[in-house]
Amino acid sequence: MFWNFENTAPDMPALIDDVSGKIFSYSEVKNECDKITPQIKFDSKKLIFSFCDNSIASIIVYLAALRSGNAVFLVSSKMDEGLKQSLINIYKPEIIFST
Repeated sequence: MFWNFENTAPDMPALIDDVSGKIFSYSEVKNECDKITPQIKFDSKKLIFSFCDNSIASIIVYLAALRSGNAVFLVSSKMDEGLKQSLINIYKPEIIFST
């Protein structure tokens, strides 16, 4: 699966920030994921909402959530607040990230 990249060359480019131009290697992405994953690792699968945009932070949160074994629902951070709240009320996610 694409979020399990332990067998990828650690110094190989994984992400490029289109704003700063910074190149993130697979080891850097893994290290950032490893900071988040333990906090959201549970005995059973949970639903995570990620209110995200097209940023490195959003990708890191998404990968960390997948690596933790949880279900992830990506939602545009630009979505209408009323609609966001409706989705939260309907699906009742256990964790909500906003990047």
